[in-house]
Amino acid sequence: MSSKQKRVCITLIRSDHGGEFENEMFQLFCEENKILHNFSTPRTPQQNEIVKRKNRSLQEMTRTMLNDNSTPSTSWLKQ
Repeated sequence: MSSKQKRVCITLIRSDHGGEFENEMFQLFCEENKILHNFSTPRTPQQNEIVKRKNRSLQEMTRTMLNDNSTPSTSWLKQ
């Protein structure tokens, strides 16, 4: 489900300086959707751990939703 289906607005995204989020296309997407994009401080273990925990939580929530919808596990289990 998208954020619009849930009637939730994403206003802020914080990410590290990884290439997947530091590019013109993603920046344009954020601007068009009025999303503020912040970057964590590079090489800061405290902030990196926060990002890792949040990513792990997102992965667990995604797996739970896929499992709840009876999606075949071969489609989404970590190989």
